[in-house]
Amino acid sequence: MPSSSPHTIRLRGPWKLTPLEIADAQPITGRIDQPSDQFLADYQGPILYVRHFNRPTGLGPAERVELAIIACVGTAHVSLNETPLANLTAQQAPVRIDITDQLQLSNQLAIEIIPPALPSPAGITGEVQLEIHSG
Repeated sequence: MPSSSPHTIRLRGPWKLTPLEIADAQPITGRIDQPSDQFLADYQGPILYVRHFNRPTGLGPAERVELAIIACVGTAHVSLNETPLANLTAQQAPVRIDITDQLQLSNQLAIEIIPPALPSPAGITGEVQLEIHSG
């Protein structure tokens, strides 16, 4: 019998954030706190979020893993292990993407957020999580 609710793994941190319009910007390591991320609060422009995570253990053949992005400000370009997965706008959130077939033992998730207009803030403002669904 399929599970009614997925097992959830929250990807709160550590993330590396890079402001893309600052020359030679170094990534800032931090945690995405809810309901919004404040550790680049003064920056207004595109930003790149990068986080590494391992493949969830014990996945059965009938289970699937979805990447869920609950809320963001701006347009998000999402890639996993340097393979583009989706482009979404804040109006489309929450979004869920089946990543089961793309998972490797070690994974790199990259989310580039482009603000709706410049200058204005952009960023992830809700949970980013892995949801494991049974058959």
